[in-house]
Amino acid sequence: MGNKFVPLGIIIIAILALVTIKPYAFEVRATNAKIQAFREQTKRTQDKINKLNDLKPTLEEYKTKIDDLRLAMPASQQIPEVLVMVEAIARDTGLTISGLDIQPGSDEGEVGVNMSAVGSYDNLSYFTAKLEKNLRPIRIKSMSLSSSAGDSQLSVAVSYGIQYQGINDQQVAEQID
Repeated sequence: MGNKFVPLGIIIIAILALVTIKPYAFEVRATNAKIQAFREQTKRTQDKINKLNDLKPTLEEYKTKIDDLRLAMPASQQIPEVLVMVEAIARDTGLTISGLDIQPGSDEGEVGVNMSAVGSYDNLSYFTAKLEKNLRPIRIKSMSLSSSAGDSQLSVAVSYGIQYQGINDQQVAEQID
């Protein structure tokens, strides 16, 4: 008699185990699917990060070029910077500035500079060469030379324009935003 109940007991235990374990099996399957989806998403995100890291040197290069272009052709007149630049070029070339007049920009996108200076012919030649090679575009409008008899120093009067983009402060603010 004891043998009849053993298979029945095994079946009952199996049914109870199936009823209690089956929901956990579905939950484990669903959790495994979520884990797999997160792994795939993590892999895609890591691939994007790797692509961005690969682009980083190129973006830095572009940033450097853009910064150089902004220096070469600023959005606004930058009168204080123009004064500093003109004085530095004159000082570096050995010219002594005796007069400097800055005319704020016009509709042409150009800051006018009238400068008078004293120096040797070599100083003047070097000054002109530095103006031509300057990062900011400069257009020499006129130049006149004079000297005293027996004097190796030349007096020079130069009128030139330093270019800028010619946009107003509101447009600059809009570009930054």
